[in-house]
Amino acid sequence: MRQVYDDFKNGLLGNGKRNLASDAKADKNESTTRGHKKSRRPRRAPKSEDTVKPKSEYTPSFNKNLDLAKLENFYDRCLPKNHSEKILIFSVFLRDELKIDPCTANDIYTCYNNLKLKDKRPTAFV
Repeated sequence: MRQVYDDFKNGLLGNGKRNLASDAKADKNESTTRGHKKSRRPRRAPKSEDTVKPKSEYTPSFNKNLDLAKLENFYDRCLPKNHSEKILIFSVFLRDELKIDPCTANDIYTCYNNLKLKDKRPTAFV
């Protein structure tokens, strides 16, 4: 049993000394045979002024026909954390309370404008 262990150990370590060059070659051959070749992604070219999208031409308008008297109570029950949640709350309010389905960006803008003391509007509406 001892002889088998010594032979195995010598085979792994190369008579007690480790051959780093042969280990590196073996690792390289092993990685290429498995198909795990490491490659770099090509770098993207920096954006030039021609590729930058122009700012949207949309300007929101206030919808005077909306009755938003109940909006503040509805909004306070939900405690939104970001603009996505706020827009969802506004659209649910418009759908369920005012029976407006689908609502428009102008309706959402009007809701934001109605709560302007409580909340900041998204930059798209500024």
